[in-house]
Amino acid sequence: MDPVRNSFFVSASSGLGYIKILISLLHIAMIALGALHLHDCPKQPYIPIYLIVGGVFWLLVNILSFSGCSQAGEGVLGALCTACNFLLYLFLFCWFITGSVWVYTIFPPNYESPSKEDYCEKTLYLFTFWFHNACYVTATLGMISWCCSSLYTILGGT
Repeated sequence: MDPVRNSFFVSASSGLGYIKILISLLHIAMIALGALHLHDCPKQPYIPIYLIVGGVFWLLVNILSFSGCSQAGEGVLGALCTACNFLLYLFLFCWFITGSVWVYTIFPPNYESPSKEDYCEKTLYLFTFWFHNACYVTATLGMISWCCSSLYTILGGT
């Protein structure tokens, strides 16, 4: 590899590493916010639990990617890494759909009166609500990008 290509490769690799670290911080914030407000959403008490469990499992995914599991190759270790990743992503997909039901069915909760049954702590709820919205927007943009890329390839692009 020539020096220019090598520097682009290193920059892209380190940039991806920084993005993974920032995303890991988001998952740590999910755990902290869920733990901090564990009993602060009587209207839907599963929302703090959703944040804690989702944050922990996403951190497991990140730990596996940082550990080099994705480059394990073939053999028993590679098959084990692939199986673990598949199960983690399957669980997280199902957990995300479940969380969507919990979040969107109580919209909007009462943010003002903690003594009422329809109360949910504002920061907890809005963080979870906007986290879900951002995930749906990102997934939609990713699918549009994939479709455009596939169409370009089908139509003879290189």
